[in-house]
Amino acid sequence: MVTTISYASQSSSQVLDLYQPENPKDKNPLLILVHGGAFIFGDQKMPIFQPVISKALSLGYVVASLDYRKSKEAIFPAALADVKAAVRFLKAQADEFAIDSDNITIWGESAGAYLSVMTALTAEVKALDGDLSVALEESSAVHKLVSFYAPVDFYHLKSDYRAFGNLDNGDGHFEALFLGVEDIYQSEAACAASYWETYRDQLPADFSLKAIVEVGGEGDDKVPYLQSQHLAEKLEALAGVTVSYKQIKEAKHEDPLFYTEENLSEIFEKLED
Repeated sequence: MVTTISYASQSSSQVLDLYQPENPKDKNPLLILVHGGAFIFGDQKMPIFQPVISKALSLGYVVASLDYRKSKEAIFPAALADVKAAVRFLKAQADEFAIDSDNITIWGESAGAYLSVMTALTAEVKALDGDLSVALEESSAVHKLVSFYAPVDFYHLKSDYRAFGNLDNGDGHFEALFLGVEDIYQSEAACAASYWETYRDQLPADFSLKAIVEVGGEGDDKVPYLQSQHLAEKLEALAGVTVSYKQIKEAKHEDPLFYTEENLSEIFEKLED
């Protein structure tokens, strides 16, 4: 069963599709899905996540697939503020939706993975709540993160491509639209404001996160795999964080190889371990 719900009121994009498992318990783990699309395309019904939704429902998860404001409507931090607001909204409605608020996973692909990473790592950063006051009594903190081929550090997209000899990609056009600047490589301060490590000192002392980071190989011409590799390395250095990093070298961006039954089963086993 799926129900479309508004989690905020500023935009028609502030909606989520809520799926309930066939035989829900009083409290069920929650999986929040955040779609990609270069911060400008797509919505919560994108087919790419259907294998994840089906797998999660079969394992007894409540699933919330989110949409958010795109860069043509509102620039950073609007989309991130939307995702954070959706997390708080779902926590506030936990009893109604049969959600276990102590077992929440956020899972994103591409631009949605960026938003998921930022949500998981900046829960205490009030400046990134943007213009939304949805359920502010709740925290936007999550417990687990799955990131597929995420852009993470916009300012170094081009240099990460150059590091393995790709001289053609990394113009940063969509990231510039997302940040509201003409050129990300001439806007270091704006890039820093959108980068999780800028807020590292605001992580709580008891911070805890299980992170699963997956990426393709050199054939990904949308996001250099080094972005995810560096993310995993930096997360491993954080106290309270466990990281599983996997590179599928033959995979391109949004490759079906990420969504095979074998790979999804492996990920859910790690989440439930």
